[in-house]
Amino acid sequence: MIYAITHAVGTQEVVGRPGELTRVYVGLPHKQALRYIEVILAEHQNDLIIFHAMELSDLYRHLTEGG
Repeated sequence: MIYAITHAVGTQEVVGRPGELTRVYVGLPHKQALRYIEVILAEHQNDLIIFHAMELSDLYRHLTEGG
């Protein structure tokens, strides 16, 4: 998940809890991977909370365009 976040080909802010910055990242899970994953995290005070990670769905596939 960390690799996908730090090497994301696309990112987008999504609706989350009030007062938290919530963002989806689309990237490869490791350097040799061929399939993207989506990872959603929330920034709460000084913490980053990853609460969703799965193979890329159609909902965020548009974030791979140009990546």
